[in-house]
Amino acid sequence: MRFSHDIYRTHREHITDHGIAAPTAFAVALQSLAAGQPPNASLMARSSTANETTWKAFWLTGTNLVYAEATAAHEDWNGGDDTDDVLDATVTGWVRPVLDIRSFEISGQKTWRDDVNRQSVGASDWVLNFPDAKVPLFSPTGSGSLGDFVLSLRQAWIREEQ
Repeated sequence: MRFSHDIYRTHREHITDHGIAAPTAFAVALQSLAAGQPPNASLMARSSTANETTWKAFWLTGTNLVYAEATAAHEDWNGGDDTDDVLDATVTGWVRPVLDIRSFEISGQKTWRDDVNRQSVGASDWVLNFPDAKVPLFSPTGSGSLGDFVLSLRQAWIREEQ
């Protein structure tokens, strides 16, 4: 499979954080792990300090769950021309069949009162249980909603079990 910058056009919403494009090494890892399949749903998070930037993403591609993480000792590392050529980056990732998920778990629930809409709202910390690992999902800083991602993942899991 050849990497193409077309990934930035075709998967933009799945490899950007607040309009900032992910570094090429990270996008290539996601595309490679997904075997070129477009994501049905995704979570993206980027964190940056004065010394380091980390990108991480989950992609749901058909019947597979893809995870990638990339870290570089560079402030605000991204897909821009000025920072994309960072050579000291570490990229890791994996792909697992959705069918290998044994259960979904809520490890924490936060609730608060929304006084504007006069209702209680909440957020859950989700963990996926695989036979050999517990994989926590993260709240996205970029596009995507954790609730929508969990819903899409559960639907794919149920379909595969039937």
